[in-house]
Amino acid sequence: MPQLAPMSRPLDSKDLLPNDPNAPNWSGYELVLPDGSRIADRDPRSLSPSGNVMTPKLNLHEVAAAGRRDGAAMRRQAAGSRGEVPTALPGLELNAFNNVGTGGEFDYQRRHQGNQILDLVGDKIGISSLYEQRRQFLPISNMNVGLYSQQSGLSLEQTLARAGLFALLFSGNYKPDQPYGLDPRTAHFIQEGHKIGQSGMFGRALTPP
Repeated sequence: MPQLAPMSRPLDSKDLLPNDPNAPNWSGYELVLPDGSRIADRDPRSLSPSGNVMTPKLNLHEVAAAGRRDGAAMRRQAAGSRGEVPTALPGLELNAFNNVGTGGEFDYQRRHQGNQILDLVGDKIGISSLYEQRRQFLPISNMNVGLYSQQSGLSLEQTLARAGLFALLFSGNYKPDQPYGLDPRTAHFIQEGHKIGQSGMFGRALTPP
């Protein structure tokens, strides 16, 4: 299981607050994978005090399990009398949005105040800023996208394409001049999460539809 790890250097007053999970700038825990490795986060925009990916929750097994569960459920629902599964699984998109979309269960870079959909609509039309932004958790949130999608049976290309669509529809970070419309840093950590899924450390992925 992922575990806590000490910071690679002492924290000082310029670092994110390390000990208050309710603080908007809480730095969380350094992510250590089951094989003992860490994921570097050394982008100039990084807020990591360790130079590696930080996370507020050590639950990648739960992310992977959710991907497998949702992928399997949609296949069962979509299967015809001959057991054939169509390529498009709309229900999987809804489950993906609820889990790793804007304000979803595993989208740790945003905390919403109530209903995910209502808060998103209110935020988009400018009623108020209903999401508490936690940019320090952008890397792990996008790794969750990659891991969840890989475990549900999506290829990397399908995963990036869906993430780009979600960015276009629900995020202010859509980049039309970039592949899939994704900010390069976002795409990088999605790929890292997908790669972790392929490693088998968090279970065996479903067969792609």
